[in-house]
Amino acid sequence: MEKIMVGAATGVMNSLLRKLTTLLGNEYKLLEGVKRDIAFLRDELTSMNLFLFKLADIEDLDIQVKNRRDKVRELAYDIEDCIDHFMHNHNHSPRASLGLETVEKIRELWSRHGIGKQIQELKIRVMEESARHDRYRLDDSTSRPRALEPDQRVTALFAESNALCIDIPMEQIQRWLTGEEKSEQELKVISIVGFGGLGKTTLAIQAYNKLRDNFACAAFVSVSRNPSIQKVLMDILKAVGASIDTTDDVGQLINKLTGYLTKKRYLIVIDDLWDVPTWSIIKCAFYQNNYGSRIITTTCKTDVAMACCSSSYDHIYEMKPLGVVDSERLFFKIIFGSEECPRHLRKASNEILRKCGGVPLAIITISSFLASKALTLDQWNAVANSIGSALENNQNIKVMRKVLSISYFDLPHYLKTCLLYLSIFPKDYTIKRKNLIIRWIAEGFIQEEHGQNEHDIGESYFNELINRRLIQPVYVDPSSGQVESCKVHNMILDLIITKSVEENFVALLDTRKLTQNSQNNIRRLSIQCGDAKPAIALDGLVLSLVRSVSIFGHGKQVPCLSDMKALRVLDLECCNGLRDHQLANMEALIHLKYLNLGETEIREIPHSIGKLQYLDTLDIRNTWVRELPSAIVQLGQLTRLFVDLNTRLPDGIGNMKNLEELTHVNVCMYPMNFPKELARLTKLRELEISWDGDCVEREESNRLFAEDRLVLSLWQLATHNLHSLSLHIISDYRNGFPLEPCNLSFQLPHRLRRLHIDTKLGCISRVPNWIYWLGNLQELSLRVKKMNQTDFSALGLIPALRSLALYLEENPRHETWFVIRGAWFQNLKVFRFICEWMCLVFEDGSMRKLEIIELEFKYDSYTMEKLGFDFGINNLTCLTKASFKISVSEEKEAAIRKAVGNHCNRPIVEIIRTRFLNI
Repeated sequence: MEKIMVGAATGVMNSLLRKLTTLLGNEYKLLEGVKRDIAFLRDELTSMNLFLFKLADIEDLDIQVKNRRDKVRELAYDIEDCIDHFMHNHNHSPRASLGLETVEKIRELWSRHGIGKQIQELKIRVMEESARHDRYRLDDSTSRPRALEPDQRVTALFAESNALCIDIPMEQIQRWLTGEEKSEQELKVISIVGFGGLGKTTLAIQAYNKLRDNFACAAFVSVSRNPSIQKVLMDILKAVGASIDTTDDVGQLINKLTGYLTKKRYLIVIDDLWDVPTWSIIKCAFYQNNYGSRIITTTCKTDVAMACCSSSYDHIYEMKPLGVVDSERLFFKIIFGSEECPRHLRKASNEILRKCGGVPLAIITISSFLASKALTLDQWNAVANSIGSALENNQNIKVMRKVLSISYFDLPHYLKTCLLYLSIFPKDYTIKRKNLIIRWIAEGFIQEEHGQNEHDIGESYFNELINRRLIQPVYVDPSSGQVESCKVHNMILDLIITKSVEENFVALLDTRKLTQNSQNNIRRLSIQCGDAKPAIALDGLVLSLVRSVSIFGHGKQVPCLSDMKALRVLDLECCNGLRDHQLANMEALIHLKYLNLGETEIREIPHSIGKLQYLDTLDIRNTWVRELPSAIVQLGQLTRLFVDLNTRLPDGIGNMKNLEELTHVNVCMYPMNFPKELARLTKLRELEISWDGDCVEREESNRLFAEDRLVLSLWQLATHNLHSLSLHIISDYRNGFPLEPCNLSFQLPHRLRRLHIDTKLGCISRVPNWIYWLGNLQELSLRVKKMNQTDFSALGLIPALRSLALYLEENPRHETWFVIRGAWFQNLKVFRFICEWMCLVFEDGSMRKLEIIELEFKYDSYTMEKLGFDFGINNLTCLTKASFKISVSEEKEAAIRKAVGNHCNRPIVEIIRTRFLNI
């Protein structure tokens, strides 16, 4: 069968057409008449899929066409629900489990559950829809689905575009924050104001990141419309390092925060304030001490900015659009990689930029769109003609929507679906890349192809949205360059919410109203009510057909599980007040694939979870669950299991043969044969475990046997599919933990890409020789008793190594220096080194791709005499950031900053002065 096309309006067809094809296979032994009906449905739905596929490329549809589109989509949902019901009953009947399914049994299932009657009814509906639109033929040409390769320069371009937009404002903000005189110790508020897309949040983030280390504590929180004041205050308390109690009310939280900040110099950023009353409550928590504390607010409303800046010490900064020169620099840099524009496109580019009116978001979005197109004058003129002008009648918002709409309709169909799915998340919400991809898979938006697994394809979709600037990086892993979390700009989110609701893709429920396409059933529900009191009433909502429920707020908003039998995704992460009894009737969720209960107060998982035979992901991290029910091992399809260190797994974990990710397991909680059970999980790709030898056996021989069994099991896993291993060693291993089994008769763990060995009380005696031969290793973190020049030489020759963290426990003699040669560490980007004194010498040209270095050591005059105040890092030619944790005086700190500041790249310099090292 040809590859199924997946688009914003066609996403439901993806899994449905696959299931219909599966039903026609030999496994289900359908009667001939039933087969003909299923084949008819598949063929007709394929035609309808083409119809929806074409419509997804048309921006303005008339009412009749929209109505037909909605009916086709709802019909597809209903057919899939029917097919899923039959397949579930077939796959879990007693005879099927024994491989004894017969034609008679299929006939019995078909009739007993009313499937045959439902199929006939659905067939009639399909025929009616087909007749209504003459087999769905459209005159419009089909769109051109294609996928872009992930742009490896994307994070650098984001950083460069940010710099172009905020360099000048940053200078002013920094002056206000630091003060022209040291005597400026009063609490000061700086409010950044301007309409959407000008870069207010970007400016605030840059100022926060640059200056946060100058303060005793700091916090960055987003507020947005209809905020939960309680959550905002809790987020600030968490960020500054104060303790919190989820039962505290607003008054108690204000008192707690005020008390914590009383004698501290603090920096707080309140992003995206929308109204004065919200500020009036939040500001009560900020103690007006004389320690030089600072507050930054961002808002699109002038009256809010004025309310924030009521003191003579405060300042308002009004964001301005970019000038002509900076607009061109930003525009051309994204499209051409330089500041030069081909002569034949100069006039068209001037017209596009004139209409963008210097709004950075508009320029970035439209340039990212054009970067993927041929450099033809017709293409550029078409873009220039399709958008209005921001300079005419102050039409900034309308122009932005038009620009964003152009980028949306240019997306391949599979990306439209993935982008619309982001409308589930609240404004200013930080979305974790990994969780998002897992949810896409659970929803059926991704299918394996060309030998790539679903997760790898999801990664490419995520990168493509980043490349097109439709989602913004929040945290980028410096070693891999991978964006680990992202946000959606509010203006882009407004657009996709509009599209999602119009296409009945998502229904949103907040404190004000339910936003949905009222003519259709609710298929995905996002409840965004914060800690609203009283709870938002769910009466009247029909949830029997809902496939996805995400709750961002209090646990009291969770609907009754037995009302949602079609559910595939349930995300209750961070739902305060969620109680065990709300998980009653979990067995009703027979189609559930994704269950996230992380960061909740749940204490017990129902035994009935064993009936969720399609469950793919279970996340119970940071909960009160201390033991999983024995029924967990019955979940044959479970791929990802995320638990806490103190959560005990049941016996028989080795039977869960489909597990690919398991974290975080305390091996010492289990019998001696547990490592052997682990070794049976040959599909594991990621594993995080802890080991406390003191809890295993008091006798040395038994302890050594247990250690060897564990290491042997880990090696076996690494010769299969294990790519990432995090091993936390809690015992006091002064003589070193053994990292290789006694029996070395099998191959090296060559598949490892990430190895993190964390020893809380001890260390490993030396760097194991076998690590040097791991050609695929990209990240390595070790705590080592001692090292020598040969160790550094061998580590430097690992070809794929991008991130290295070394904690050297034994202080080398002062006359011992480890020289980092120019030929070593050819791909290293991040290097962290902790030792009592700085014993490294960097040759000129060494670590030639290194961008970030973090050093922790004690200051001594001998080191300064040998290395100087830059410690030799000026030889690292690609350096962008240098961080030091060092015991020095204020005078010596200034000397270090000056010396490192002479680096040709002018890297960011962070220095934390301390008496003790983190060893």
